[in-house]
Amino acid sequence: MNELRPTEVPLSSSLDPSETTEHPLEKQSRAQHAMHARTKQHRERIIEVMHTASHPSLVRRAWKMGMCCVSPMIYAQKGKLPICVADRCRDRMCPTCQAYRAGEVRRKLETCVQRCNAVRLLTLTMKHESSEVGKCVDAIIESFRRLRKHKEWKKHVRGGAYVVETTTGKTGDHWHVHLHVLVDGVYWDQKSIQSAWSTAVGAPSIAHIQAIHERQKAVTYVTKYVTKAVDAGAWSDDQLREYAIGMHRRRLMGTFGKWHRIKIDEMPNPTSAIPAESISVPASFLMTAIEKHEVEVDSFGPVLRTLGKVWRNIMEPYKSPEWDEAILDSHDSIHKLSDWLIEMHDAIIAIPLEGIQQPIAIYRQYGIPW
Repeated sequence: MNELRPTEVPLSSSLDPSETTEHPLEKQSRAQHAMHARTKQHRERIIEVMHTASHPSLVRRAWKMGMCCVSPMIYAQKGKLPICVADRCRDRMCPTCQAYRAGEVRRKLETCVQRCNAVRLLTLTMKHESSEVGKCVDAIIESFRRLRKHKEWKKHVRGGAYVVETTTGKTGDHWHVHLHVLVDGVYWDQKSIQSAWSTAVGAPSIAHIQAIHERQKAVTYVTKYVTKAVDAGAWSDDQLREYAIGMHRRRLMGTFGKWHRIKIDEMPNPTSAIPAESISVPASFLMTAIEKHEVEVDSFGPVLRTLGKVWRNIMEPYKSPEWDEAILDSHDSIHKLSDWLIEMHDAIIAIPLEGIQQPIAIYRQYGIPW
C-alpha cells in the first residue's frame, strides 16, 4: 500500500499515542481546516494542553479531538437527496462539537418553552468549600436536588431545565460554579426562594429569579453557557486540564418535573437516518474530482452551490430558508449529483482488491488525495 502523502491524515481515531511521535494537529485534512476555522485558536490551545499532560486519558482524548471531522462523508442513494455527515469527536472540550451541541440543546428547549404558561429564569449560586471543580459541580447539583424536594418548590414550580456554568471567578484563581434554570410555574417571590435555596445548601446562598417575557431570549441566554464553559483564552494550562478531567462524562444539563422526559443532553446520531443501501463517498473525493475537472462544473454549478449549503448546515441543526429554496430550485440537479456519485463509487469499488471493503481505503490505495 502506498505511504501517506504529506497532506494526508491517518484514518483511524484509535491510534495509540505511544506508537507515534506525531502531534495530533500535525496532519489535518482540508475538511478539518474548514470545519474548525471558527474555533481554530481555542481548539489548537486545548489539544496542545491535553496532549502535553501527564494524564494518559487526556493524551488519548487529544488524539481523538485531533481526528474530529477528519473526513466528512456524503451518503448517496439513487433518486434521493445526498446526506452529509461529519465524524465528530463529541468531546466536551472540543469547541466545534460544543457549538453543535448548543444548537441541538437550543432547539429542544425552544420546543419546551413554547408550551409553558410563564417562563422564569432562576440563577443559583453558592460558596464552594472545595477547590476541585468536579466536587464543586457535585455540591451544587446535590443542593439543587434537595431544593426540588422543598415543599415551596413543589408548590410553585411545574417543570424546567438547568445548565451548569463554570467560571474561575473575578480573580481567575478559583472555581465559581452556578446554575442557570428555566422554570415553568407560578409567581414565587425572591425572598422566599432565596430562603429555600439557603436551606438546601445548608448555608446562606444567593438565588435570583426574574420573569422572562421574550421566550426566545430566555433560551438563548441559558444555552450560551453550553459553549461558554471552556474558556481556552483565559484559563491556565492547569485549569484546562483539571476541568477536562473533572467534567469528563458528567451531566452538566438536564430537565425536571413536567420536562423530565425531554433529554436535552442527548445528541442525535446523524448516521441513524441513513438508509442501509446508501453508498458513502468522502467529501474530499468530490472536491478532488472537481479540481481534476471530472465533474462538469458548468452543469453542476447550482448543485455544488447547494452542496455548500449542506456543509454550512452540518454545523447548525436548523435548515435555513435559503436551504429550502435551493432544494426546490435544483431538486433534479441534486438527484443527478447523487447518481454521479453512485456511478463513480461503483466504478472504483469494482476494482478487485482482496481484504479491503471500505471505499475510502480504496481511494487511499490508488493515491487519490482526500
